[in-house]
Amino acid sequence: LLLSLEYLQTFTERLGGFTFMDFGHVSDEKYRIGQMRISYGYGFRLEVFKNVPIILGMGYPVNPENNDDIRKFFFSLGGRF
Repeated sequence: LLLSLEYLQTFTERLGGFTFMDFGHVSDEKYRIGQMRISYGYGFRLEVFKNVPIILGMGYPVNPENNDDIRKFFFSLGGRF
């Protein structure tokens, strides 16, 4: 179960900044919803090629519970909404 919100502010044609908030839960049991975890942070993203959905970015979580929760670099390949 996952809900992800993101606000993107464009600085240039290919460079932007963002803030994010993720809510989620993982369970081995069917139809069981336990404690939800919430993460939020900020970062920057670069569109590699104009109008091609390949994005590189750096994100910084504000509230990591431990060092395993920190994933600074990301790569995204997908469509646009």
